[in-house]
Amino acid sequence: MNKIKARVSKAFKYHDISEAFADVLDDSEGAGLGLIMAMMLLKSSGFPKESFTISRNENLTSVNLSIPCNIGNTELQFRVAEEIMKEIEEIPALPDNIKEIRALCRNPESDIKRIAASISKDPGLTASIIKLSNSAGYVTMNRIETIDEAVKIIGMKGINTLLIATGVQKVVESRYKRFEAIWNDSNKRAFYAQALVKRLPANSRLADQVYLSALLADIGKIVMLSMHSDLLEKIRTITGFKGIEDSTLLEEISLGISHSSLGALICKRWNFNESLIKTIELHRRPHRAPEELKSLIYTVYLATVFVEIENNKSRFEITDDGVLEFFKLTNKEDFEKLHITLMESYSPSAPGKNGKK
Repeated sequence: MNKIKARVSKAFKYHDISEAFADVLDDSEGAGLGLIMAMMLLKSSGFPKESFTISRNENLTSVNLSIPCNIGNTELQFRVAEEIMKEIEEIPALPDNIKEIRALCRNPESDIKRIAASISKDPGLTASIIKLSNSAGYVTMNRIETIDEAVKIIGMKGINTLLIATGVQKVVESRYKRFEAIWNDSNKRAFYAQALVKRLPANSRLADQVYLSALLADIGKIVMLSMHSDLLEKIRTITGFKGIEDSTLLEEISLGISHSSLGALICKRWNFNESLIKTIELHRRPHRAPEELKSLIYTVYLATVFVEIENNKSRFEITDDGVLEFFKLTNKEDFEKLHITLMESYSPSAPGKNGKK
């Protein structure tokens, strides 16, 4: 009891999680880090120290948590908020030509020929869209060679999706080039997500949305990794040292925001729709998915799990049970067979992947 109370007391004094690791690593099992992380999460959520108590009598150990009517946490909210907001403000908007063509796609009076002609004025944009249309999971009998074919086969909604994907890719290439490996994983996740959504009823309604959501799911991670905060460096060190598969919890304990939430903020800046923003925010927390977005969020989550298994950052045993039941993959053998099928379908040498044919 003395050790538990000491850990609880200390947890509210640490400035960040790295101090806790340095201070409490000893020879005792667990070293109380789980308790400390829980306390620091409460602290980052604005709970005062006295809100948590633990006591013991002869037959019972009791834990009590009092929830204040008003919760606020100015210290953690502002520690890195300035740097994060500065980065968000400096992220370029989507290129003007892409915004103009997207407006054309939304205009009911626009015809296919006019949209194709507008795209064709930009050779680079034309090449990017044709490349993506041949690699983004759109099922066609023959390879798409021209923008006219792409617009006819994919349709207005599909072209709008590829315009956004192309615009974001240009932002990543211009500002975050050194994180290209994460973007490559994002392309793979988007491909997996489109393949997975075909297993669901009414999948055509979700196809474009799931592709974009999966592609942009880690845009917050790219931005967060680009920052040079000492605190972020410490989180990355601890994540590697402890073999932690997902840094989301550590980010929220130390920063008050995770890279998924940051991604949602970035997509708000780009004026993307609410369902896409919510999917990016919750794609690592499928248990919080609202009913109307469950199919979308579950699909992006499962695609993320498959990509992370390939990077040795996840495994079947820790995959969300609700998602496994939703996709009828509670049997590990079925799960692994599907994963193998997806990997075989996705070829790194296919058009649009890593720039090769």
